[in-house]
Amino acid sequence: MNLQNSLTNLQDNISLKKDIINDNDLTISKTLNLQNSLTNLHDNISLKQDIINDNDLTISKTLNLQSSLTNLQDNISLKQNILISGTNITIDEKNNISSTGGGFWNNSRTT
Repeated sequence: MNLQNSLTNLQDNISLKKDIINDNDLTISKTLNLQNSLTNLHDNISLKQDIINDNDLTISKTLNLQSSLTNLQDNISLKQNILISGTNITIDEKNNISSTGGGFWNNSRTT
C-alpha cells in the first residue's frame, strides 16, 4: 500500500467516527475502570463521618493544635497580670490609665 492510499484510508476511517459523544452513547462498562473508580469513591465517602461533634476529636488528632495552645498559654503567662500604678503610671478611681514622662517621646517636629 502506498502513502497516498494509507492517507486516504486513514481519512475514511476518521470520517466514520463520531464528532461528539452524546448522552447515552457510552455505557459505564465501555469507559476503562470508570465503574470501579466510582464504586471506590462511593465506598470511601460512605466511610466518612457526616458531622464532627463535640468530643469526636482529640487535641492530638489536630495537627499542631496542642503546641500552638501551649505556646499561646506560655506567652499569656509572661504578661503582667495586674497593672499597678507607680512610676509614670496613674490609675484613677474610674480605672482611667495615664502615663507621664518616661519612655515616650514626641516624633513631630516644628520648623
